[in-house]
Amino acid sequence: NQSIFLIPLQDISKSILNLKWVERVNLSTNLKDKIKIEIFEYEPVGLYFFNNQLFYFSDKGKIIDKYDENINKKFIVFYGSESLREANKFLNILNNIGSKSIINVNEAYYVNDRRWDVKLNNGIFLNLGERNIEESINNYVKLIKKFDESETVSIKNIDLRNNKKAIISFK
Repeated sequence: NQSIFLIPLQDISKSILNLKWVERVNLSTNLKDKIKIEIFEYEPVGLYFFNNQLFYFSDKGKIIDKYDENINKKFIVFYGSESLREANKFLNILNNIGSKSIINVNEAYYVNDRRWDVKLNNGIFLNLGERNIEESINNYVKLIKKFDESETVSIKNIDLRNNKKAIISFK
């Protein structure tokens, strides 16, 4: 029972933007009797470990919300003070690699604000090169294809920081 011009669209927009998962909101009216509300949510790309808690974060490195076990999507857990800033670049490199079934990352540690160590689903811990992460991962893919599954189980760590050699530690 009031004019659509008296509805506080800016206040409505601000209250919606205060919700954790909301990235942006578009409000518009038809200048008669309808308000159109478009809500754009953050899309989580990974989990960030901070203060012994897990948080969802976006591709821009913004922490969205605390981790909820009810969401069944599998995310990589990122560790390290600057890992949020670099995580999206790392995820893009992983997405560009063709052998996703071989390189299945559980955890990623950003070491000394310059390079990545990753723990894979198969339990192998990889030390990746500082400059060319993609080449290090491709070297792992080439190397692991030369082992059979019974040999892979006994591998603890593969150091790929030097792209001309790999140092393998066994359990």
